[in-house]
Amino acid sequence: MKKLVFLFVLMVLVIAGCGKSEGVPEITELIDEHLNVSPYIPKIDHEIGTVTLEYIVGFEDGDPQSVNVEYKASLDEKVDSELVEVWQEENPATEIIYGDLYMDPAVIVLTIFPEGAGSIIDAEIIEIDGHEIEYLKTEEGLDIVHMNINFDDVGYSIQYAVESDDIDEAAKDFAEDIIKNN
Repeated sequence: MKKLVFLFVLMVLVIAGCGKSEGVPEITELIDEHLNVSPYIPKIDHEIGTVTLEYIVGFEDGDPQSVNVEYKASLDEKVDSELVEVWQEENPATEIIYGDLYMDPAVIVLTIFPEGAGSIIDAEIIEIDGHEIEYLKTEEGLDIVHMNINFDDVGYSIQYAVESDDIDEAAKDFAEDIIKNN
């Protein structure tokens, strides 16, 4: 009998482990409030430092066009209040809706579009987990992988610059997590 109960519990755990990842639900909820879409936001080793809402330039009172989720290398050094004011003046069509500004650059920028991510010039079409995506790697000083993934109700644009022995595979793994959980 104990063996049967153990097997049942093991089966439940295996089935639960095969489900979708949780992601970062509080960021998904924020995006849903502003864009009326519920995208999957991957939870990874790098922390999300800043989430910004982007309006069409000159139309801050209108509907937002996208949200940028910035994964940071470090959250150790916040930008001081004077620099935040300068940033706000220089970016009038951008609103911080989560987090703060940090000195360290973003290692991943995930941009969410409610109606699709558009196209990347000179990108190749690759397939990840049965889903076609646009893929372009730039190698000017710092390797950056750019990818666009489109679904019926939401588009993702990814700029992936995490230093890695194999940035291509790491970036594709990030995209695959989005595809599997969308």
